[in-house]
Formats: sequence, structure tokens, C-alpha cells
Amino acid sequence: MRKLYKVFMAVFVFTALSGSSFSQVFSAGDYIAEPYYGDMKVKFYTASTAALFYTFDLAPEFTNFPIPFGPAGPNATTIYNGQLFISFDKDGTQGGVLIYNYGDIYPVRNGISPIIITSASVAGIAIHPVTGDLYVAKFFTGANSGIITRYTKASGYSTASAFDLPVPNYWVNYFTGIAFDAAGNLWTGSLDEHRVLCFTASSGYDDFYIIVNGPGSYPALMPDGGSVNVKLFSAPEGLAFDNAYNLWVSNNNDVIRTNNPGQGTFVKINNTYLTTLLTQIVSGTRNNPNVITTYTVPTASTSVYYFQDAKFGGSAFKDNTIYLNDQGNSNIWKWDITTAYNSANYTASGINTTYPGFGGLSFNDNTFPFGIRTISENVPGSYSLKQNYPNPFNPATKIQFQIAKTGNVKLVVFDILGREVETLLNGQLNPGTYEFSFDASHLTSGIYFYRLTTEAFTDTKKMILVK
Repeated sequence: MRKLYKVFMAVFVFTALSGSSFSQVFSAGDYIAEPYYGDMKVKFYTASTAALFYTFDLAPEFTNFPIPFGPAGPNATTIYNGQLFISFDKDGTQGGVLIYNYGDIYPVRNGISPIIITSASVAGIAIHPVTGDLYVAKFFTGANSGIITRYTKASGYSTASAFDLPVPNYWVNYFTGIAFDAAGNLWTGSLDEHRVLCFTASSGYDDFYIIVNGPGSYPALMPDGGSVNVKLFSAPEGLAFDNAYNLWVSNNNDVIRTNNPGQGTFVKINNTYLTTLLTQIVSGTRNNPNVITTYTVPTASTSVYYFQDAKFGGSAFKDNTIYLNDQGNSNIWKWDITTAYNSANYTASGINTTYPGFGGLSFNDNTFPFGIRTISENVPGSYSLKQNYPNPFNPATKIQFQIAKTGNVKLVVFDILGREVETLLNGQLNPGTYEFSFDASHLTSGIYFYRLTTEAFTDTKKMILVK
């Protein structure tokens, strides 16, 4: 049976969704992670209903673990391979990145410390879609000010693997959001310079291009059908690519309008222009970081949208719908970009925000269930289901298993009468070794069985819950 539970714990608040257990499998894009800078929390909402699934309270982390950047607040999140990456800053003076395995924080927080990357306040973060390397946009790092640093997946994102990309102007305060295009080129915003930059993958990120505002302005559509002239980049914070690899840039303010509460714009730059741009003379290189040339986008190659009082932070796409994190109106807006930009189609998502971080929100990037973590990505020679540990247990236990071939995997718990108690996992997994953290606090003491089923393998084992 699949039931609705509500579980309250010291570190987390979990709110399960109607008709599903709290170990539900989520497909890519099913939930959205939203950092709350002022509240020291990351909240997870479902995209379909905007229901709160759970809240990760970060305040105890700074008390219980040796995290050296104190009370810095979360700015941005990204999710990759069952890991949660969170960037932090405190007024540009301290910060870093924390990396958590979901199996270590959900459904019950264990004593394993997160991976800690420090050295500077961090705005945007992103994972390279092919290599899995982490790219970190740092700011106020000293003489060189803004820097983008790469940490390799192969090293476990250790500080020893840090590699700084070239910095075009040393007085840049900081870079903001990061997004990768189909070719692996890295795009980011320069907040105070009102620019967008691209570091090219073909050069090993040694070469860069710079797009600037230029002397003119651009007509921006308004939801009521009117328009207003604005700069293309005011304070670019969020960057995201749609399915056609057009680049979308969300701005915190409009530089030619009032700064508070904000006059927000967001911009689409056509992929055709971006492709042409990357065939031109580079703006600079690692060996010569001084800017050689800059570029402006023709009006015909961009579309600009305006929303009253908005201060846009991060942005993210789910299919054809863009989600925009709006600090000015304390909301996350959504718009299906295949429809007209008007008040009927550009609507509130139902997710209210307090003080969201700079880089803002992110969707889960692949299919995996809460409660599962990857032990190894090496392909096992065979399938296997291990005995849970500890056993007997109260109330949590871990179930480890191996998958030899990509396919659908189902892990189900039964009671002693053979009745299905809970489906822990029902989704596609790649080959590897996995561990599921099962919280049985909602069950009564007794003997239970868990069964792993794939197209080529089935095995069942007994476990004992003692309260």
C-alpha cells in the first residue's frame, strides 16, 4: 500500500505528496531546489503542484560539522548524480560550496560530513554535462576579484584539483550564474560590469568572448502588451539554455531605472547569433586577459521581456517552461515560452520565496529516488542484493544492491503476510552499486521482507524492525 505520511525531524521537515510514500522516485525535472539565503535553508518543491516536499535546514550543519565559513547563506544549488551542491556567501566576505550525498541527508541525517570547498564567497555553480566537473563562480577573492574555478569529478571535487579560468578584467567584482551549451562552452554573467561572457570548450576554457550592452537600448515586451526600452544586461544573475539552445539571461535590475524594488528584465539570445559569435575574433585569452574586443547583440537576434518590480536571480528550464526566481516580488514565476508573453501565460508558480540566493534554483537533472546513493559506478559482473544493516534495526536501515545492466529496478517492502507495505524504488538505474536508506519509523515492530526485481534478477531478504 502507498500511504501519505508527514514526518517531522530535528534537521528536516518532510511533506510527502498525496498518493506517494516519502521514498518516491523522481524523474528528471520533477522537483526544484530553492535556496533561502536569509533562512539558511534549501527547500524542495515538486514542479507539477508546487507542493513542498521537504526542507533542508542548514543551520545545524554549521554547528555540528567543521564548516569554516560560519553563518554564510546559501546562494545557488545544482543537482548531479544523486548529490546536492550548494554555494554560500556572506556579504562577499566568506563562503564556499558544500556537497552532500542524498543518502547522507535523506531520509535521516547521518554523521557523515559534507565535502567542503572554501576560499571565497560563491554565487553561481554548475556541473559540466559530460565530465561531471564542478564550476564555481567566486567573487571578492582578493587582487583578482572575480574568478571561475573548476573542481574535477575524478578527484572527488577536492581543492587540489582547482583550476582557475582566465579573468578578463581584474576589477570585476564577481561572476554570477553559470550555464553550459551543447558544445560544452561555459557562459556566465558579470554582474557589475553588465556583461555576459563565454569561455570556450575547444580552447580548454583559455579563450573567452564578451557580450556588452552597447550604446543603445532594446524594446522589452510587457505582460499587458506594452513595451519599454531597456538595456540588454543590467545585473545578469541567472543563465539557462532552452531546448533549442537559445541563451536566457535574467537580470536583477534595469540599470536605467530605479534600483529598489527593481525593474526586472529577462532576455533570450538566439542560438544562431551565439554560433556566429564563436567564429569571430576572441575577446581575450588566458595568456592575454586584457580585453581585445567586445560584441553587442543585434536587436533582431534577441527578445527582451520586462516585469514590473522584479529582481530576477536564478532561472531554470523544465521542458519549454522557464522558471524565474524573483526577489523583488517574493515569488517564482513560470512561463511556457511557446506561448505568448502575457498575464495569462506568465504566472506565479505557487512557490513563494523570502530572500532567495543569487544563482537561485535548479531542477534535478536525472532520475533517482530520494534515499538512494551511488556507492560505485563500476559495472558489476552480476546482480546482487545484500542483507540490510543494521538488522535488527530501529528505525532506519540500509539496503545495498548491485545492478549489472541499465534497466528498470524495483525495490519493495512486504509484511509477514505478503502484503506490499512500501515501494522504495521503481525506476531506471544505470549499472553500479547502490545503497538505499530506509526509514521505517512509520511501521510497527515485526518481520518484513524486501525484494529487488529487475528484468534479469529477483531476490528477497528478511529484515526485523524492533522498536
